[in-house]
Amino acid sequence: MKTRIPKSFLGASLAIHLLSVKVEAATLPLAQIPTNVKTGFQYGLGLLFMIGFPKVHEYYMGLSKEDLVRKAILGKVQRSEYSNQRNQEIVSWVEEHPEVKARIEERIKNIPADRRERAFVTMARSEAVKETVKASQGQGIRA
Repeated sequence: MKTRIPKSFLGASLAIHLLSVKVEAATLPLAQIPTNVKTGFQYGLGLLFMIGFPKVHEYYMGLSKEDLVRKAILGKVQRSEYSNQRNQEIVSWVEEHPEVKARIEERIKNIPADRRERAFVTMARSEAVKETVKASQGQGIRA
């Protein structure tokens, strides 16, 4: 019969072990750690982060909830803008290579119209990677 150890116990014991290993910058007695942080592996890592980078932790704890939400949304917007720009670059690359465009259109002809644009970009990305690999194989590194 196998005995399963709960994940929360493993996370808490790992966090306690890592805390007991020489932490010279700041030491935080276990009694000062909130009980909701004592469980789970991710919380243990968060605790280590708080101890290892007290200025960063202090900075984020000083922000209001509105500022934290704005920071999170800004990150999402920036990622979205980056991916949209990258997709436009890929589509423009495909427009410059008609043979690649023909292969992609042949592959997506049976895809529903509402998903066709996304499928075109995905397949264009894979075709661009294939073309890049083909081009680099001719210029291989010699040992």
